[in-house]
Amino acid sequence: MLPRHLLLPLLLACAASGAQAAICRAAPTAGGTANGSTWADAMTLQAALASSGCDEIWLQQGLYKPGAQRTDTFDISRPVQIYGGFVGGETARGQRGTDSRLTVLSGDIDGNDTTDANGVVLNADNQGSGGGNSYNVVFLRRNSANPSLTRADTIIDGLTITAGRADGSSAWSGGGGLRCNALGGECSPTLRNITFSGNYASTGGALYNAGNDGTASPLISHATFTGNVSNGTGGAIYNSATGAYRGSPRVEQSTFSGNRTGAGGGGAILSTGSNLELSVAFSTFSGNTGGNKGGAISTASSAQTNITASVFWGNNVTPGTLGQQIFDDGSGSKDFSGNVVESGCGGVYLPYGTCTGSLLTGDPLLGALQDNGGPTWTRLPAIGSPALGAATCGAGDTDQRGVARPTGTCAVGAVERQASVPDAPSAFTATQDEVRQITLGWAAAPGAVRYEVQELTDSGPTVVCSTSATACVVPGLGNGVERTYGLLAWNEAGHSNAGASANGSTLALPDTPAGFTATPGVRQFTLAWSAAAGATSYVVTDVTGAPAEVCNTTSATCTVTGLGNGDTRAYRLVAHNAAGDSTAYASAGGTTQALPATPTGFTATPGVRQFTLAWSAAAGATGYVVTDVTGTPAQVCSTSATTCTVTGLGNGDTRAYRLVAHNAAGDSTAYASAGGTTQALPDTPAGFTATPGVRQLTLAWSAATGATGYVVTDVTGTPAQVCSTSATTCTVTGLGNGDTRAYRLAAHNAAGDSATAASTSATTLALPDAPAHVSATAGNGQATVAWAAPARDGGSAITGYTVTATPGGNTCATAATPPAAPATACDVTGLANGQSYSFAVTATNAVGTGPAATSDGAAPTQRSFSATGPQGTVTASFTGGGATCTFDSASLLPAPARDSGVPAFAHGVLDFALAGCTGPVAMTVAYPAPLAAGTQYWKLRGTRWQTYPATLDLAAGTATFALEDGGPGDDGPAGDGRIVDPSGAGLLAAPASIPTLSQWGVLLLSGLLALLALRRGSGYKANRP
Repeated sequence: MLPRHLLLPLLLACAASGAQAAICRAAPTAGGTANGSTWADAMTLQAALASSGCDEIWLQQGLYKPGAQRTDTFDISRPVQIYGGFVGGETARGQRGTDSRLTVLSGDIDGNDTTDANGVVLNADNQGSGGGNSYNVVFLRRNSANPSLTRADTIIDGLTITAGRADGSSAWSGGGGLRCNALGGECSPTLRNITFSGNYASTGGALYNAGNDGTASPLISHATFTGNVSNGTGGAIYNSATGAYRGSPRVEQSTFSGNRTGAGGGGAILSTGSNLELSVAFSTFSGNTGGNKGGAISTASSAQTNITASVFWGNNVTPGTLGQQIFDDGSGSKDFSGNVVESGCGGVYLPYGTCTGSLLTGDPLLGALQDNGGPTWTRLPAIGSPALGAATCGAGDTDQRGVARPTGTCAVGAVERQASVPDAPSAFTATQDEVRQITLGWAAAPGAVRYEVQELTDSGPTVVCSTSATACVVPGLGNGVERTYGLLAWNEAGHSNAGASANGSTLALPDTPAGFTATPGVRQFTLAWSAAAGATSYVVTDVTGAPAEVCNTTSATCTVTGLGNGDTRAYRLVAHNAAGDSTAYASAGGTTQALPATPTGFTATPGVRQFTLAWSAAAGATGYVVTDVTGTPAQVCSTSATTCTVTGLGNGDTRAYRLVAHNAAGDSTAYASAGGTTQALPDTPAGFTATPGVRQLTLAWSAATGATGYVVTDVTGTPAQVCSTSATTCTVTGLGNGDTRAYRLAAHNAAGDSATAASTSATTLALPDAPAHVSATAGNGQATVAWAAPARDGGSAITGYTVTATPGGNTCATAATPPAAPATACDVTGLANGQSYSFAVTATNAVGTGPAATSDGAAPTQRSFSATGPQGTVTASFTGGGATCTFDSASLLPAPARDSGVPAFAHGVLDFALAGCTGPVAMTVAYPAPLAAGTQYWKLRGTRWQTYPATLDLAAGTATFALEDGGPGDDGPAGDGRIVDPSGAGLLAAPASIPTLSQWGVLLLSGLLALLALRRGSGYKANRP
């Protein structure tokens, strides 16, 4: 149980946490779920800083490093409060340890620095070679989401920052331990109970505080800066004001010892900027070295410094430089009264002003920097120091160690020396029944600097806690242990008398439960036990196979369901409380109610459309269930007897049955099977055929197994029975030609008709249909007639076709030559060219001749002519002229004798007559050889050969020209439908020189012309009509 004097602060802290701040617990290594909600689930510091849900971070004692890269840092860019010193079991902030050197944030990421046991670098010179440390161990910077980090909302308390090395570019050159960058906003954290040790930077070895057009006014309280080095200015702290920056950093109750700069000023602190005002109060500066101005503090660019009740002793600058203790760049008279300053105003240099006031110049007799109690190390003034009693303090003031200063006269500097041992502490209490730890608390003792808690044993006292707080937690204890503790208050004068001791204990594990039983039921167990002392709950585990938890309850009973019948189980029971499980466990088990045995002797006796089922009684059965499993399982019997009858079945019905025994626990685990087939109906007849005849159909089929008779039904229209016979054939008569009928056949016996019927259909014989698609293609004095077979042959194969021409009655026919069908084309000859004919086609089968199909009209014509000339075959063909246009006569005449004006016809002269023409004709004459160059087409007009318009392809040897009845190419009268034309392709020789004719020459020429005219009239027209 917590001490009463700690209870109210703890409740207030918890209420504040629940209402305002979320506390996250962090450790060097994350544990559990790593969500920070408990010490067992501690998260890393980096994770806590990154989580917006962590308003307050409690750090377990240990060593923290920001990462593996030099640019890695503990980045604080939002308001957050960080508290170190926790051992890892505390429930209130006031219970933590106070030694800042036990919780360490280190930049020694390459692990080669020389450190103490806690990882603290005591002097920057002890950093390892290679310069591989973090640039900035901690980096505070505002951002747009969090423009202000203030003293009230951003706190770092109770830890050490060490081993930073800001020696990089300008962005990484300041504040090896901590860089505070306002960047147009505010960076004004509270740094309390904190140690900066062994950090290095180009500027501001431990802390770089820059406004950068913002406000940077950190509060540094109860802090120690030691062993920090700057290569430039500000061995420990560098304060800067640029642009519109206004800064008011404050240092109080703090010690600066052993810090130094290289070439720059301010061995401990340098401030620069006219808008910056540094306040220093009740602090000690000793052993710091400035490479230039100000062994302890230096200002530049009109920065202001206000110093109150502080000690400056043993600080140095490089010989020949100014301000061994303080270099103040301010102007006017500056009063340093009340401060201990070595050499008085001689240790202070004001280039633009004057040092005035009553300074204390006696040696303050400072001790070495060491642990004098409190969170941070201090330099304790010896008895007789002129710093003691030389200042004035108000009520509630404390020194750097947290020791109350006297109201009125008090010591100058960071530490108030105690002249006598402290009073003995009072109200010493220890908790009972915490889990593996004991929390101790007491009232503050006047004059105490620290408290030492001792575990009192028979072998002597052992220190378990040393702290400046009034509470501590002793972790790592066992379950159910009791401890007795003593408490001493200490200060530099010694320790108090021992006060009353306190007895504490941890929570014991619960007793092992007794009376554990397992009562079997139907597929379940009811478990029960007696309550165990100290238990808050119970856990039951099924250990039959792989252990599995089945109950977690605060009562003393539970029911395990979902088991099988006859299921044997073993259970283990432990009692539980916050300390853990009982050290031993109880065991119980058993077997659930069993199922009945499987029935035997199961039989199925077939009957007419039923089965009689029977079996032997099964042990443990109260009833039986029979299921038909032939298809989808269906229950057919549920009885307590050992027989049942299944009715309503079909004939020849094959069934399978499954039998199980039953009781309250369920069905038997296995089943019996039986089955069979009831009396069958006859099979369906096979091979049912219908053979067509003349107005009858002959039906036949194969005998069906089990049949005693057969029934044939005509189902063409309304069903009508046509046969009932025991034979396998019957003949249906009285039908028409081409009569289509459908029949159904069923076999029959005493059980009934066959389950299905056979079907067939047929059509009696008929005349064939008319042939299809009759067409006639005219030729020369004949026509080729073609057709398709009729759509229906009447049920009898076509034996032949007959074609009859109209007019004239000329015919042609085709006949079948089995197995081949008759041809579907033939030529009708003896037709007159130019006469239009139609053609009727009929089909004949065994029944007779069917109807005719008639073609469109066709007129035979001769539309080409070929004859042999001097060089081969000459062919004349034409297109156009109408359907009846034909060669009426044609011949190839020999070429006429050469004469003046008569071409040479190498292939002879074509003489023809066309008849029945009703339109223009395109005539093409094809010669057997290419035509000579210069060849033209010629036509005889009267007695003279004249060229006729034609298209000649000399290479191909063709001539194409147009003719028309009564036109230029027609030698006959117009309108008679005839075209008469003697013509040919000829070559006219070039004319020879004509000599002057004598009278006899003229007479000879006249005679030749007369002879040519006589030949034309007698030879070229001899065959024309």
